[in-house]
Amino acid sequence: MAKKKVWIEEELWDVERVFHPTKFDTYLLVSKENEKLIHEDSKTVPVDMILIDANNDEFLFSSEEVDNLMEKVIKARKTCNDVISSVDEKLNDQWLEDIKVAEKM
Repeated sequence: MAKKKVWIEEELWDVERVFHPTKFDTYLLVSKENEKLIHEDSKTVPVDMILIDANNDEFLFSSEEVDNLMEKVIKARKTCNDVISSVDEKLNDQWLEDIKVAEKM
C-alpha cells in the first residue's frame, strides 16, 4: 500500500506515523528526503522529519485534485517570484545609473 502524503508549505511530505496520545490530539510524523544535502559519499540522502499537530498546523492530504491545485499554486508563485526578481534587477540597474549621474555632478 502506498504511503499517505501531505502538503506542508508547498512541499510534499510522506506520512510515517500517526499518533493519538489523547482522544483529542492527533499528530503526524512526516518525512521527506533532503536532496540538497547529499552526504559526501554521494549516495546517502538525509531525511528531514517533523511532527505536526493535525489540529493546529496547516496541511493538506495529497489527492489528485489537491496535487493539481498545488501544481498551479507553485507555478503561479514561481512566476510571481520571477517577475519580482526582474523588477528588483531593473530597480538596481536604475539605482546604479542614478549613482553614476550623481557622481558626475
